[in-house]
Amino acid sequence: MSRVRLALCLLALLPALCHAAIQARSGPYVVSMTAQPRVIPVGQARLVFQVTDSAGKPIDGLDIQAIARMPGMFMGEREQKAQPVAGVAGAYSMQAAFPMAGAYQVALNIGGEPGSATVTLPVRTGEDTGGAEPAGFSFISLIPWAIGLVLVVFIISRMRRTGQRVMWQGIVNRATISGVLLLAILLVISIYAVNNWRRQGAMTPIEAQVMEMNTPAPPGVTAVELAPIAREPIAETVAYSGQAVGFVEQDVNPRVTGVITAMSVYVGHRVKKGQVLARLDTSQLDPELAERAAMTQMATEGVGVASSEYQAALQAVAEARADAEVKESGVAEAGSMLEAARQDQAVAEAERSVAESDIASAKADVDAAQAAATYAREELGRMQRLYGQKAISRSELQEAETANADAQAKLQQARTRVNQAQAKATASQAAFRRSASMIAAADRRLKQAQAEVRAARAAILTRQKAAEAAKKGVGREQAAVAQARARYQGAAAQRGYAELKAEVDGVVTERLVSPGTLVNPGQPVLKVAQTSPIRLQANVAATDVSRIAIGNEVEIRGRNGVGSVRAKVSSIQPALDPQARTGIVEVLWNNDDGQFLPGQFVEMVIKLGSPREELTVPVEAIQKPPGDAPPFVWVATLNAEGGRYTVSRKVVQIGASDGKRTAVSGDLAPGQLVVVAGGMYLKEGGEVAASSPEVAASGGPTVEVLSGSYNPASITVESGKPTTITFIRRSEVGCGTEIVFPELGIEKPLPLNEPVKVTIAPTKPGELRFTCGMDMFNGKVIVR
Repeated sequence: MSRVRLALCLLALLPALCHAAIQARSGPYVVSMTAQPRVIPVGQARLVFQVTDSAGKPIDGLDIQAIARMPGMFMGEREQKAQPVAGVAGAYSMQAAFPMAGAYQVALNIGGEPGSATVTLPVRTGEDTGGAEPAGFSFISLIPWAIGLVLVVFIISRMRRTGQRVMWQGIVNRATISGVLLLAILLVISIYAVNNWRRQGAMTPIEAQVMEMNTPAPPGVTAVELAPIAREPIAETVAYSGQAVGFVEQDVNPRVTGVITAMSVYVGHRVKKGQVLARLDTSQLDPELAERAAMTQMATEGVGVASSEYQAALQAVAEARADAEVKESGVAEAGSMLEAARQDQAVAEAERSVAESDIASAKADVDAAQAAATYAREELGRMQRLYGQKAISRSELQEAETANADAQAKLQQARTRVNQAQAKATASQAAFRRSASMIAAADRRLKQAQAEVRAARAAILTRQKAAEAAKKGVGREQAAVAQARARYQGAAAQRGYAELKAEVDGVVTERLVSPGTLVNPGQPVLKVAQTSPIRLQANVAATDVSRIAIGNEVEIRGRNGVGSVRAKVSSIQPALDPQARTGIVEVLWNNDDGQFLPGQFVEMVIKLGSPREELTVPVEAIQKPPGDAPPFVWVATLNAEGGRYTVSRKVVQIGASDGKRTAVSGDLAPGQLVVVAGGMYLKEGGEVAASSPEVAASGGPTVEVLSGSYNPASITVESGKPTTITFIRRSEVGCGTEIVFPELGIEKPLPLNEPVKVTIAPTKPGELRFTCGMDMFNGKVIVR
């Protein structure tokens, strides 16, 4: 019995013996570490270091830089200065984070009057460090009991006021007491199991319910990624999934019934416009084509005969017109003769009138001359008597004789003129009669010529009608030729339909039947799609269609987001789908290299306008809190001591976005740094750590120089390729004021928080060591 009791005592003391503080010794220092809580959890814990000398005497006034992290894994941890614990000699403490379960190393760089040393303490989550749990009385713990007591007093007083009695027999009985005891026993067992049987370091159920999935890093060591604010042109974009559609999609189908005798193309074959893709059997079409050809030849010969007849009819019309012209000239000649005769008659009539006038005048002259002659004769007789009477002289008598002779001569002359006038009158009458005869003859000839002309014109009309009939005959024969040719062409087309040709340059996308198959008109045989150019289409929501214009720039990404090209919107569907409320936006791409195939899914990023100069930040930098709270960004400002940044929350107004960067407005300026990753648990004024933008832009590996180590301690480079390594000293403690490559003879000073670039060009695989100025800690470059 005593042995059993002794064994039980030993088992009770075993946890206390095993849960001792974690210790390590380096140089003149002995360090013991405990944790609060004593079992290191997954999450936050306070580490307490007890530093003594080899004799166990506590040492105060030390400068201890400590860091807790998982070996070989950098999670944004930074060295912290362990602060002295008030009232405890040689005790120093720091806050540490254990974001996931596993093994950790707590590295201490100790500096003081006894000397410098580096101590490493291995720990694990769930390990009991033997530290004291926080104790003390708290009034808050009495609040639930006080509330319960108040409720009991209220119920009892209320029952007494209303005259009710407590039925203790109904409350205190065997069943009730048994149930309460059973619940109490289960509660005790559960509490004991949670406190004693669960895995060390594991969370209780209540802790698990309130524990966040990602434990935030301790204050001042949150690892984030930063990016600068830039002023640059940006245009709003929208992204939609779409597909490639052939510019022309041809269903190759026959127009006649037949058996496919040959098909030389397969799916994926590229074809040219006019290329024969398949052939049908033409044995039944060849005889019909020959018959139609013979009919065409016969009709063509009929056109030749009709043309000859038409030419003969035209010649006859020409002869009739020539004869009519001759007859018409006879009519003109007869008319001229008639007109001449009428003119001669008019002249004769005029001469006769003149002659009759001359006769009357001459007769009047005769009468006057007769009277004068009579007077002269009587005057002569009187003068003779007077001369005989000697009453006048001989001269006077001679004058009388002369006057008488003149009067007789004038009488005779007047009579001669009368005779002459009568002769002229007779001649003019004869001429008048002759011209009348000529007029009658000319009139008869004119009427005869006119009759001949009418006959000639009638002959012309007759022959013209014959020519028109011959011409219509030519038209009929030509129509017969056209009809025969049309029938021949129809037969040739039917025979040509036996060859199925490609209508476009493209690629065969489907082969629906095989050679030897009987096909009917309209039955698809092949499908060919024109792929150059090709149409890239996306169904765009109605709200975005109204903001897209033809000519807007589009970025098109192919399979797996690779092979992006830039083009412009070529067309927008003028009508929307009434069901989906979307419209088709199309881009026409030349696709000369065959990058896009019909049916291929693509992503189309469409710009909604022209770029404008705006302040922009990466899309990841914008934080959108739940509810109606405005969006904001975390702006990081480099602290005066360097190496860390202080974050402040800046509310922004969001503008255009191209999917990578977003235009913002607010209390921001170009060049400021914003948090783009790791900002979920940040608080106003909190400290974060990140590589400086200069280092991020260097393009090579970056090594941070801490008080007693490098982060990372090893980097990998390629042999034969120059590589620039950027070193940044983050701590004022230690020998990291210089970086030395012993094998390469490189030695450079490292100012605090200033990037220093070292370019190396290893020629062969191996390892290169780099160290601090005093060669107290090392890193390595692995050359592959």
